[in-house]
Amino acid sequence: MTYRRLAGPVLAVITILATGCGGSGSKPSSSAEASTSAAQHPVSTSPAGTTTAGTTTSGSAGSTPGSTTSQFVADADVICLRLNSQFASSTYKTLKDLAHTAPVLAGHESTALSQMRKLTPPPNLASDWNAMLADLQKVVAGTKAIGRYAEHNDPASVQRLNLYLQKIQQHSTALATRDRIVDCSVI
Repeated sequence: MTYRRLAGPVLAVITILATGCGGSGSKPSSSAEASTSAAQHPVSTSPAGTTTAGTTTSGSAGSTPGSTTSQFVADADVICLRLNSQFASSTYKTLKDLAHTAPVLAGHESTALSQMRKLTPPPNLASDWNAMLADLQKVVAGTKAIGRYAEHNDPASVQRLNLYLQKIQQHSTALATRDRIVDCSVI
């Protein structure tokens, strides 16, 4: 459960605001502004990058107690891939855009968290899985807060919170990578 998906766009928005770029012209005034689409960040790229949300989101009712590790990982990856796809399709270039987009993204994260909580990890993954869920809960709250900060035109707070969420991402990414939950290692 990570925050890499907002790091580039948020930092680009902050940079644009801090430097006063992005004037009244119709063309983007910097390459940072032109590349703030979430789809251009490593959100949806993974070793399973050829898989698309449409082909893998058939969804499962959730891992049942005693299910195999491979089934649990597959179920978790379906949820994470769906979330990655939702983030990849989000675009925001300004703090105002972020103020409107962040609550929607937080809703997607919250839905994914609810679905993930329904999965029962095998005993060998339970500790890491619970830590990942705790991380995602922090990310949901953080995404909502980023939206509020953006709405109040507070780029310094957006940046500070985004940096904090990146640290959470590093932790969760390490856990997901170790447990081979591929698509969850990039959200």
